Amino acid sequence: MSNATWRETAVDTWWNNDENWSTNEVPWDIARFSETNINTVSFDPNKAAIIDSINFDEDACAYNFYFTTSDNPSLTVKGEGVFNHSQYTQNFCVMALSHGMNNPQLLFKNKAVAGGQNIRYHAGPVNFEDAGGGVIRFIDESNAGAAQFYIYTGAKKPQSGYTVGAEVSFGDNAKAGTASFTVYGTLGTDGDTFGNAVFHDESSAENATFTNQGGTVDSGDGGNTQFYQTATAANACFYNKGATHPTAFGGDVAFDSQASGGFGTFHNYASSVNTGYGGVTSFNNNPPQVSGVGASAGHGKFYNYGAVSGDKCGGGHCEFSSKNGSPTAEHGTFYNYGSKVIAQSPSTAGHTIFSLNAGSSYTPTAGSATFYNFSAEVAGGTAGYTEFTIYGQPTGSETPPTAGNAHIYNHGSNQQGAYGGYTAFKMGASAGQSNIQLLAGVSGGYGGKVIFADDSTAGSAMITAYAASDETGGGEVAFYDSSDAQNATLSLGNYTQLSLSYHNGTTQLGTLQANNCCLDIALGQKVTDLAIADSFELANGSQLHFYFIEAKDGTFETGTQYKVLSAPNLSSFNVSRFSANDINSNKPVFSLSGNSLYVSYQAS
Repeated sequence: MSNATWRETAVDTWWNNDENWSTNEVPWDIARFSETNINTVSFDPNKAAIIDSINFDEDACAYNFYFTTSDNPSLTVKGEGVFNHSQYTQNFCVMALSHGMNNPQLLFKNKAVAGGQNIRYHAGPVNFEDAGGGVIRFIDESNAGAAQFYIYTGAKKPQSGYTVGAEVSFGDNAKAGTASFTVYGTLGTDGDTFGNAVFHDESSAENATFTNQGGTVDSGDGGNTQFYQTATAANACFYNKGATHPTAFGGDVAFDSQASGGFGTFHNYASSVNTGYGGVTSFNNNPPQVSGVGASAGHGKFYNYGAVSGDKCGGGHCEFSSKNGSPTAEHGTFYNYGSKVIAQSPSTAGHTIFSLNAGSSYTPTAGSATFYNFSAEVAGGTAGYTEFTIYGQPTGSETPPTAGNAHIYNHGSNQQGAYGGYTAFKMGASAGQSNIQLLAGVSGGYGGKVIFADDSTAGSAMITAYAASDETGGGEVAFYDSSDAQNATLSLGNYTQLSLSYHNGTTQLGTLQANNCCLDIALGQKVTDLAIADSFELANGSQLHFYFIEAKDGTFETGTQYKVLSAPNLSSFNVSRFSANDINSNKPVFSLSGNSLYVSYQAS
């Protein structure tokens, strides 16, 4: 055994100096610290100290341990770890330049534990006007314990081959315990620099807490926490703060490779300044490229908050961007909140986006996740939303984003004139086999909405718009451009609306279950009619009301019959079950021919 105590009358600051230890020999088993005349401890960068454990006695004063740039770990803790029994917080400061996770200045291995809440670790550059930062590394089954970690970056652009900022890195089966991590972003003019907590291999964030601060300079990144390979967020909690400076980015958690959100909790906050970006959790946005299923949200809970302080503040969000893999929301739960301020840009609300770039071989899916899209909190505000889209001009080779088997709830508003939450499908995206529910608005607030644009499709989804007490509160299902309802089932309650007026032509649908709802259609040379393939169901005692508008091309004519609805069983209905608005004081006249419903307007 090699145990020694740091002398009460140490000769200098060097850990590696034998004369500073009670046994006149640098220990390699247990290093004890008590009262002393020198409470600053430094490590020779050219020597590799190894210790089983570091113990601070009850009488120990506050110590500061300093690590500088080194080719090998200046200290390796390989036994039980670090223990502080004193009344003071002990500080370990790794202020260095590093090549990455394999070039740590402080290393924990085997089953070593970094200590309790009264131990603080600081990782940063040599000074804050410098570049990069030092590395604290956990490998094997080591654990961050309940310690506090603060991770910084410098002001300068890092040289090639060096870290973009300081790192606390976990590999193998290492865990973050119940530790707390505060991670900071860019300080200088190079936006792509940030402090970083990183998980590789099968490491786990366990039950730790991470605060990724928002960017503080022009186009500057916020603090980052990243997961690679099959690392997991486990049960950890993450707070991604929005930018505090215009054009800066928010704090970020990134899942890449095939990493998982586990059962983690993620809070993505809006920017506090206009043109700043909100906090974000992303999936497969960064290399490496992976085949098969990519990163996963696991069973995590994701809270995306809308703007609270400005009309151009970016909202908190989640991105399944699939730039380097095919991510899935799996069994996650997503809460997208509307803005609390009047704003025009949808991105000021909390939101979740599933996207791919045109020509990509990857595609994202919502899996079996659950989404709650909440209304704007004020009239003129923006509502929380989930979007599926392709960026750029599709080549036809892509597999578009899909809602999979997700459950999506678009909430109506309870604020006069405020919009309800919504889901949007664009550029060939599909609703898959999802279940989408549109909840009614009350007290003058609008209901939830689902939008299909471009050539997107409702797939085989079940879409339910619940009955409202007035026209304002009714939910809306809207098909634009060349989108298609395909094999979907729509169940539309009282005062709800199916909008086809801005479609390019006929909309195909599987089943329509209607109960005093409204169907919007444009009449003209191209009628935006509805063709039902399977079944049309109209609740007893109810009507299907049409709202007809004149086609924008001016081809609407009175006295012309327009086919507006077809279904295999439509001949069993009486025309009295259908009603419509007047056009230019002309009355609608309905007629049935086989399984097709026609309308004409006769001149008064």
